[in-house]
Amino acid sequence: MNISDIKTLYKYRYFDRDGYHIKTIQNNEFYFASKIQLNDPFDFSLRPLYEKATPTQLKGYINQLRRNYIDKGILLNFKTINDGKKRINELLKKVDHNYKMVQNELNKNLEYIINNYEICSFTVNNWYDVLMWSHYSDSHRGFCVGIDFIKLRNYILNQKKYNQIDVLTPVHFIVNYVEEYPEINPFEREKFRIIFTTKYIKWNYENEVRLIREKTLNHTLILPDEFIDEIIVGLHCDADNINIIKNILINKPTKIKLFKIVQKPQSFKFDKEEIIY
Repeated sequence: MNISDIKTLYKYRYFDRDGYHIKTIQNNEFYFASKIQLNDPFDFSLRPLYEKATPTQLKGYINQLRRNYIDKGILLNFKTINDGKKRINELLKKVDHNYKMVQNELNKNLEYIINNYEICSFTVNNWYDVLMWSHYSDSHRGFCVGIDFIKLRNYILNQKKYNQIDVLTPVHFIVNYVEEYPEINPFEREKFRIIFTTKYIKWNYENEVRLIREKTLNHTLILPDEFIDEIIVGLHCDADNINIIKNILINKPTKIKLFKIVQKPQSFKFDKEEIIY
């Protein structure tokens, strides 16, 4: 999949008891999940193979950690900045004669970095997938929100262009599905992208694109109304819930199209019909 082929991102939702998911329509609010909340137990589980590194490579990597984190006031796995500087110096001294301890310490710091990120998952150009409706939309009783990816991507790119990007601005990545558990070189520049976006091939029906960012206090991203292209309700979505969505959309300043999933005659495939409100 090429990034240029993506027109719309879809987010599958359902009518939960606490009314949380309907906020996706009410407020254009999208939730970012941490590693522990993901439904794939292998997500974010890839780790670099430090044992394959030479002592010289390890020392360079440790110094890079100091420059990128400790010197910038980021604690990583340390209690204070001074503690971090002290531990970094100890690691450098122990590379040559206590390799295992150094490796364990680097893994702890890497774990800290990974746990400090959160993701919001979408599927690409894919409102009609029967499994997605089953797995993520309460067995076809929920709804699906379509987002204009070009507008979203331009927003992110403009933030970068004008150096306004911060922890609130996500970065988008296409998920890569693989059959074999990959080995990651600890000095690979793209190692974090590989960790955050590699999944087992059994998940490839999801056609996932992820927004990734550092954790925030509210774990949500609010998008402008004009970023929302359409709302699609599931095949088994009941009339009361459809009316809830209608009433929300009526009061929005931007007209958003509403559709309902229908089964194509004599087929295992879906179509969608517009609901006028």
